[in-house]
Amino acid sequence: SIFRAVPAAIGVVTNEILTEVNPQMCEMLGRSAEEFVGQSPRIIYPTDEDFEYVDREICAQIDRHGIGTVETRWKRKDGRIVDVLLRSSSIDRLDLSAGVTFAAIDISERKQVEESLRRSELLQAEAEKLAATGQMAAEVAHEINNPMGFIQSNLGTLSEYAEDLTDLLEGHRCLEEKMEKGDAEGVQAAQKEVQRKMEEMDVGFILEDLTSLVAESQEGEIGRAHV
Repeated sequence: SIFRAVPAAIGVVTNEILTEVNPQMCEMLGRSAEEFVGQSPRIIYPTDEDFEYVDREICAQIDRHGIGTVETRWKRKDGRIVDVLLRSSSIDRLDLSAGVTFAAIDISERKQVEESLRRSELLQAEAEKLAATGQMAAEVAHEINNPMGFIQSNLGTLSEYAEDLTDLLEGHRCLEEKMEKGDAEGVQAAQKEVQRKMEEMDVGFILEDLTSLVAESQEGEIGRAHV
C-alpha cells in the first residue's frame, strides 16, 4: 500500500493517540510499531516545548487551510535528535476527532548544511571585522608614525644646530679670554675664527629656522595626541 511504500514517516493520530505508523517511521526513530501505537504523540518529541509548539502550529494551520506544515525535531529511541519537515492533514476537516494523518521526512542533513553555511558566514564576517580592525590599526599607526617621524627629523636638525651654536659659543668664550689677557694677536685670531664659523653656519638662518622647527614639532605632537 501507499502507506508502506512512501519513503517518509507516516502515522495517524486519533483523539491525541497514535493509532497507526508505517515501517519508515519505525526505522527513522528506532522503535517498533507496538511502541508507538496507543501512545501520545509526545513520545516522538524531545521536549514538551517541541510537542506543544507543533500541536499549536499544526492545529492553527489546519483550522485555516485544512493542512499544516512545520519544521521540528523528533527524538529516536537511542536519544539522537532528528530534524524533520512535518506535514499534517485532518481526515475530516469538519470533524477533527476523526483523526489526523501526518507525514515527515528527515531534513537533518539539510539542517547540517545550513548550519555549516551559517557558521561559514559568521566566520567570514569575523574575518572581515578583523581585516577592518587591522586596516584601522595600520591607519592609526600611520597617523601616529607620521608626526613622530616628522618630530624625530626635526630633532635631528635641532641637534645639529645645537652643536654648531655650542661651537660658536666656545669661539666667543675663547675670544673673551684673549681680550681679558690683553692678547692683541690672540684677539684678532679669535675674532677671525668666530667670523668664519658664523659665515659657515649662517647664524641668521639657524636662528630663524629654530623657531620654525620648534613650532612644527609642537604641531606634530598635538596631531599624534588627537589620534
